[in-house]
Amino acid sequence: MRFLSFLLLASVGFVLPVQAQLLPVNQPEQDACNALQLCGNTFTTPFSYQGNGLEADLTQTPCGDAFNPCGEDNVVWLKLVVSTAGSIVFTITPVDQQDDYDFAIVNATGINCNNITTANVIRCNFNNNQPVFNNGVLGLNTTSTLTSVPGGTTGSPFLQQITAAAGDVYLIMINNFGAGGGPSSGFTINFAGSTATFNDNTPPHLNSLTSATSCTYKNTVTVHLNTPVACNSITATGSDFQLTPAGTIVSASGVNCNGANGYTENIVLNFAPALAPANYTLKPKLGTDGNTLLNLCGTAVPVTDALTFSVNANAAFATAALNCTTLTLTTNVPVQCGSVAANASDFNITGPGGPVTITNAVGVNCNPAGFSNTINITLANPVTTTGTYTIHAQNGTDGNTLLDDCSTGIPVGNSVTFNAVAKPVLTLPATLTTCINDGVVLPLQITNPSPGVVYTYNWTPATGLNNATIAQPLADPTGDQNYTVTVGSTNTSMCTSTATVAVHSLQGFDITNNNAVVCEGATVQINVTGSDEYTYTWTPTTGVSNPNIKNPVITPPLGSTIYMLTASHPGCTDSSQTITLQAEPNPDGIEIFADKTSVCKYDTVALHAIASPSTFNFTYTWAPAADMLFNGGPNNAYIGNTSGNITVTASTPIGCTASANLFITVFPGDFLQVNTNDTGYCVTGEIQLEASNAVSYKWSPPMGLSATDIANPVASPHTTTNYMVIGKDVHGCRDTQNVVVGVYPAAAVNMPDSVRLYHGETYHLEPNTNCTYFSWFPPAGIDDIHSGDPTFNPEVRTRYFVTASTGHGCSTVDSIDILIEETVIDMPNAFAPGTGGPNGVFKPSKRGVAKLKSFNVYNRWGQKVFESSNIDKGWDGTFNDKPQPMGVYVYTIDIITDSGSAFTRQGNVTLVR
Repeated sequence: MRFLSFLLLASVGFVLPVQAQLLPVNQPEQDACNALQLCGNTFTTPFSYQGNGLEADLTQTPCGDAFNPCGEDNVVWLKLVVSTAGSIVFTITPVDQQDDYDFAIVNATGINCNNITTANVIRCNFNNNQPVFNNGVLGLNTTSTLTSVPGGTTGSPFLQQITAAAGDVYLIMINNFGAGGGPSSGFTINFAGSTATFNDNTPPHLNSLTSATSCTYKNTVTVHLNTPVACNSITATGSDFQLTPAGTIVSASGVNCNGANGYTENIVLNFAPALAPANYTLKPKLGTDGNTLLNLCGTAVPVTDALTFSVNANAAFATAALNCTTLTLTTNVPVQCGSVAANASDFNITGPGGPVTITNAVGVNCNPAGFSNTINITLANPVTTTGTYTIHAQNGTDGNTLLDDCSTGIPVGNSVTFNAVAKPVLTLPATLTTCINDGVVLPLQITNPSPGVVYTYNWTPATGLNNATIAQPLADPTGDQNYTVTVGSTNTSMCTSTATVAVHSLQGFDITNNNAVVCEGATVQINVTGSDEYTYTWTPTTGVSNPNIKNPVITPPLGSTIYMLTASHPGCTDSSQTITLQAEPNPDGIEIFADKTSVCKYDTVALHAIASPSTFNFTYTWAPAADMLFNGGPNNAYIGNTSGNITVTASTPIGCTASANLFITVFPGDFLQVNTNDTGYCVTGEIQLEASNAVSYKWSPPMGLSATDIANPVASPHTTTNYMVIGKDVHGCRDTQNVVVGVYPAAAVNMPDSVRLYHGETYHLEPNTNCTYFSWFPPAGIDDIHSGDPTFNPEVRTRYFVTASTGHGCSTVDSIDILIEETVIDMPNAFAPGTGGPNGVFKPSKRGVAKLKSFNVYNRWGQKVFESSNIDKGWDGTFNDKPQPMGVYVYTIDIITDSGSAFTRQGNVTLVR
């Protein structure tokens, strides 16, 4: 805490300090929110403040710049709350005129003291007092017009007065630069001449008491007040206080007081002799100086104030409680945590089982001063005998017992008792075996039960147990399971014990086969899932490969047989399952009859199957199924396209079968070849057709063929024709092929015989044609000699030839003449400006190439209204950006054509609107 307060009022006379008192850094009044609120017209502090407090309230003022911000530096904050409106002036007079003080004033009306910025500063003066100027005095007066004096300035100690309204709040930041920047000797701020008032007469009150430890209450206490009091109002004998019910105050002194000078909020009282253990009340009273404590306005602490405190008795053991191996010891008063020997040598424990070994001790919940009422002591092992134990105090290896706040040790031999229950010793088998639906009792036993102790049981997991909170539950898990039991007690002094048992549960068995019907002589592989720890027995044993294994092979006799499998295990009820196996006779035989065994591709073979006995209703299956006309039945047809075996199988309802095979030869049906690389030609052409791999041929239709019964006729149809040829091989099998003979149309290019152009013009040809490929000659004056729609621009009359062909190669040749005419020029006799189009501007019309030498237009008064040397630019009917009236205008024009001919004309044009 900090203990500074105000000093010196107009109503109380004080002697100015001769030597300043240097304060530690970070005093509360060094932050704006804890500013010292002034009382009266003058205030003196003998203190030399260092640092800027805990908050950076004002890092820069209008008096600073980027190199020297002129903010806080060795600062103290003062506060004015204006009671009545008026002007504020003051002087700051250093005790030592060598000291250099600066100040800044913040208008803090209605703002948060934590959010002060440079914008809130209304006055600042960082006038340089070196060399000493005006005896170091600075402040506000009624004649100055300055509101700020930058750092480093000399000779400007005063700023303009403040005109304040009632309720205004001002914060004054006073920086101490001392003599050369070191400690200063304090200052006086005097508001003489101010018409505003700002008295703060908050009565002082006793606020609280503190002491380094509770022990010092016996000898000394520090009284804290809510507001500063004058140091010279404190009597050194402590006569300003009284103590009840008893006790003598021998001295009193203000913290940070410099003799009778200064201000403080904290007063230290000393008692002699030391106070006895009891509850006390401290009150203010009129001292030998005729008053209680006085604030800076002379207002006294009310004698009705009172503070209470207690002086504790000597330390002793209070209680002890054991929780397994942790003994929690409490004392009647806090003891020094540092006096507890970590190796627990401050204690010894005796009991029915003999001395108890302890390993360490520690104070818990120690307060910031290092005191606690609680010590945790750790036992090396749980107690082995139930009964009452005693913990005794002794001098530890640290040379003392536990020490209270007066460093008085607990007497050696001081003791307290506690009860302890021995940790239970458990017996439980490591493993147990049971069978599904039988279960097994978990036989837990406590070999050292303590009389009168209620034990608790907690088995985990609880799955498969009939009760997880009893000593011996019935376990019937659905599989192998480890169970752990924790045995505790309602008595928390007992340590819990645990034990684990592995329960192996045989889960029975299952015959995974379904009941089956098999053919006579067939075997059935039996599949059984179950533990090999069972003993298995099959009955009856007929056809069973081994009646004492889980998975035998069974060959059932004719008819239906019920087989039973029994599983046995010691201590478990036998379990049984059955399976029914039935054996039926096989068919005697089967034959296949066919109308032929060789066939041309795409022909069919009629099939018939007979199985014996013929009176049995067999099911017939043919393979390969994709080559058969039907899915089943004794009658079928082979429709396959390749040679191979066919198989027919006759089956009884239970799957007993007999099969027969027959090989069918299939002659190829796609032997005929037609070899023609080019099956198309242009009109008036012909093509040779070629067929092979047959012994005879027949072509159709006959139109356009040189012959119809040979392998290689010549085809010359007039239109595209699809020819079919039928060939027959040595087996009499026939095959058919087709060939299309295409007749392509002749090439055609339709375009004009000739086209007339003027110099400078182009002609884009877009012929009507079925051709794809083009070649033009000559290349001069054409943009692309391979284009189907070229653009022409020859200098002279030219005949162009084109050779064109279709995508099928049919070609043709044609030509076009491009005729070049002389340039033609004419002039319109009227135009209508603003109408758009060719009649909206007056200019020459031309076909061909020409150059304009001059073009002039005159109104009826002979004034030139337009001229140009650009043949493409015309008159828009305006002169000087103003529309000209309707009427007749005179023009002159001089043009030279590309052939050198002159076009010179003077004429009239009518402007129409």
